[in-house]
Amino acid sequence: MEKKLKRRDAELKLKVALEALKGDLSISQIASKYDIHPKQVTDWRDQLLNNERGRAQRSA
Repeated sequence: MEKKLKRRDAELKLKVALEALKGDLSISQIASKYDIHPKQVTDWRDQLLNNERGRAQRSA
C-alpha cells in the first residue's frame, strides 16, 4: 500500500520555518511537534531564507 502525500499549507510552512530560525527548539523537536520529517523543517527554513534574500537583493 502506498503512502499518500500530505499537502501542507503555506501558513504551517511559515510557522515551522520561523520556529526553526528562532532556535528555541532543535530541528528534531520541531519535526516531532508538527509530525513531519526533520528534513522538511530544514527545507522550509532554507526556502524562507532564500526567498527573503532574493527580496532584499531586488529591492536594493
